[in-house]
Amino acid sequence: MKRMKVSIKLGDTIAARKWADEAVRLDQYSADVYHARAMLSAQLEEYPSAEEDMNRAIDLMPARSTYYLNRALVRYYRENLRGAMEDYDIALNADPNNQMGHYNRGLLRAQVGDDNLAIEDFDFVLERDGENTLARFNRALLRDKTGDYQGAVSDYSIVINEYPNFE
Repeated sequence: MKRMKVSIKLGDTIAARKWADEAVRLDQYSADVYHARAMLSAQLEEYPSAEEDMNRAIDLMPARSTYYLNRALVRYYRENLRGAMEDYDIALNADPNNQMGHYNRGLLRAQVGDDNLAIEDFDFVLERDGENTLARFNRALLRDKTGDYQGAVSDYSIVINEYPNFE
């Protein structure tokens, strides 16, 4: 896997793919190897093969929440929003303090119109990182949309004070 990572850093995706395939051939029972190859495929926007390798990694190591978070992104890009949401839920049940998972699930919830639960995810992020401007801005949009105008104004004001030219 080290050779694959070096190849990626050098921008040589052909060599990276060769090393990833070789790593899988040498160690078919390593979840990390499948996960690494899946991440390479996702980077190359080869989402079907990325999801296939993510599935294999999860089969081998189902308790690793990171695998579900990454598969959720792959599923999102494959327009499988229900599958992505399921993966976020599984990952956050296993690792309830994962801020990135809450943030991404909040974005997905907002996209599918689950505004109140999206606000809860952004609340979670902001309770732990009050400086997260994007979470605050997204929460402001949702508060405005759900009729919490006072909360929306509060969030917008913080964003504007931090970034007066925010657009």
